[in-house]
Amino acid sequence: MALNMRIENTDKIINPVLLEENDKRYYQENGIRFICMCRRKPALMYAFRKKTNALYPIHNEYSKMHAPFCSLNERYSDRNYANALQKDNISGGLKVSLKENITKRPVRFDMDNTEQYMIKRCPLKSDVSRQIVLSRLLTDINLEVCYQQSQRAKNGQKKLKTAEDFSKEVYRKAENCEITNRGIFMAGETLKPYGMDFRYARIKGIIMYDFDNGTKVEKLREKLGKDYTAYLKKRIGENKRTHVKICFQKPTGEDTSRQINEKTLYCALTQYMDVYGSDGIDFKNNNIMGGFYSYEDEYEDKNGIRRSRMFVERMTMFLTNKYGIFSESLTEAAAYNTIMDFCNENDGIYFYKPYRFTLNSYGGEYLEDGIIEVPGGKQVILEMVTEEDTRTKERLKKKYYVQNKDSYIFLQWERDEGMDILKEKLKECIKKAKQ
Repeated sequence: MALNMRIENTDKIINPVLLEENDKRYYQENGIRFICMCRRKPALMYAFRKKTNALYPIHNEYSKMHAPFCSLNERYSDRNYANALQKDNISGGLKVSLKENITKRPVRFDMDNTEQYMIKRCPLKSDVSRQIVLSRLLTDINLEVCYQQSQRAKNGQKKLKTAEDFSKEVYRKAENCEITNRGIFMAGETLKPYGMDFRYARIKGIIMYDFDNGTKVEKLREKLGKDYTAYLKKRIGENKRTHVKICFQKPTGEDTSRQINEKTLYCALTQYMDVYGSDGIDFKNNNIMGGFYSYEDEYEDKNGIRRSRMFVERMTMFLTNKYGIFSESLTEAAAYNTIMDFCNENDGIYFYKPYRFTLNSYGGEYLEDGIIEVPGGKQVILEMVTEEDTRTKERLKKKYYVQNKDSYIFLQWERDEGMDILKEKLKECIKKAKQ
C-alpha cells in the first residue's frame, strides 16, 4: 500500500519516499519531521538522515507500533520474499540478488547463447526467481522511476522530466540499489575497489576498426544491424583483431566513447534485435539506452608505454520513448510518447507503465500496458492489443470485472490503428473516468 505521512504541524499529506533528493535535503536541513497516518496515537515520527537522505524513525520502537496494514509495520509484507528484487518501504531503495558476479570480468560465453538476457517485465506474481539478471534489473529500475515520477505529480510536480533528467534519476536509483549477494551497490563508490564503474547512458553510435588493412568501419546505421553482427561474428570466429568503441552521452550532455569487448557488443546487439528487430538499430532517431560495466584494463601504447583505460565487458541495451520510459517495441514507444504528451498538456492526468511492485487490475495474472490516473476518477487501463493477445485480456477482464468495474476504464487500442485514433480514444476514456 502507499506510504502516507503528515508533515509535522501541518495538514499536508505526502509520501516522503517519492520526494526529489533536493526536497529531502530541504526537509532534513530544516529539521522537519513526518508522522505516519496509520495511527492517531502515539505520533510515529520519522525524519531524513543527514548524509543519505534515508527515512528513519525518531525512536527505534516506532517500527513495532504501526498498524498491521501499514507498510512500515515490521511484519507487513506485500510481496513474496523469495523474489530476487525487494523494495524497502522506508528508504525507497532496492535490494537485489543479482545472477551475474559483476565484480569479476565475465568469462566469454558462446555467442549464440543469449538466454542470460531478458528485455521484458516480470509479468506474474508467480514468476518468482531467487536471482535476477542485469537486463531485467535495469528495466525494473527504469519503471520504478517512472512510477515515482507519476506519483510526484499528485504533489504538484506536473511537468514530465526530459529523457536526460530521467536517465540521471535512473542512475541515482541504481546507486541506491544494494546487490545483497555481492556486498556492493549497483553503481557508485563501492565499485572503485574492484577497478570498475557503471554507466547508464544513451548509445549514440558504434565505431569499429579492423586491423587487416587499418580501415575504419562506418558507424552502425539503420538497416545495417544484422549485416554488422554477422560481420562481427565472422571476425570473432576467425580470431581477427578488431577494435570496437561505443559512443554514448555523458550526464552533462556531451558525447564520448569507450572501447568495448567485441563479444560483449555482439551479444548486446543480438539481444536487442531479438526484441526490436534490425529496424530498432537507429541511434539517431531512437532512444537506445545502454547499461554497462567497465573494468580497468592495462595496455601498451605505440611507444611501448604501459597505460590504463576503462574497458566495457558487460552491457545490455533497450529502447525507451522520448521521455526515457522503457518500451518493449517501437510501436509502444510511439504510443507512450502520444500519451505522455497529452498528460503534459492537461493538468491532473499522469501516466506510468506498471511493473512488479504496482497494484494490478488483472488480479496479478497479467501486467497492463499502461495506467493513466485521473484524480477523483477511475483509472484508465491501456491495452495495446494484437489478435493473438485479445482473448487473454478479454478473459482476464471478464474474470475480474465485478471487483474492477467501479475502479477502471479500459482503453483498448489496436497496434495498427495509428496515434490519432489512440489520442481520440484516450480523450474519450478520460471523459468517462471523470463521470
